[in-house]
Amino acid sequence: NREIGIKQTAWSQRLVSRIALFSMLRHDMQVNGWINQGTRFAGYISNASQCANQGVEWEASWQATDNFRLQWSLALLDSEIRGYSALINKQLVSMEGRDQAHAPRRQTSLGWAWQMTERAALDMNWQYKAGYYYSDSHFFQAQDVDLLNMRWQYQWEHVNLSLLARNALNRDYGVRGFFFANDPRDGWSR
Repeated sequence: NREIGIKQTAWSQRLVSRIALFSMLRHDMQVNGWINQGTRFAGYISNASQCANQGVEWEASWQATDNFRLQWSLALLDSEIRGYSALINKQLVSMEGRDQAHAPRRQTSLGWAWQMTERAALDMNWQYKAGYYYSDSHFFQAQDVDLLNMRWQYQWEHVNLSLLARNALNRDYGVRGFFFANDPRDGWSR
């Protein structure tokens, strides 16, 4: 693993920024594989000869006023599998050069926090994540997703009351994907 970064403050520490560049190379990385036969399947652990990751992460926060703060972040990732084949429909299929599972190429967020009164606060955050492979054992992918999260909180002596709305726009999105026969109309063949 190699990583280098810098943290910088400006304007009487009202602006804080961090950036990091990283690179990692893993030998004999464990990956999950699956054998699918009709309605039956079995999981196993295999090894990819090498997997590489490199990228950049940047985040910043600006305290615009005593009661209002803006935050943003950006992450770019390049990942790769080397020396691994998955068993798909009874055939070995090379995953050479493919992105690793659960490794989106881009992620970003933008948010703000407002201290409305001494006791009440409101914050909102928008998050974006690019699509990614669900597994190292097949080619099904998650779609890009963007979510809006909100939180209102009130502090009363030693009690903190919070109302949280995650995925406030009620978007449907996948988080895991599996491949197995699940349709009796085709004799459980796909």
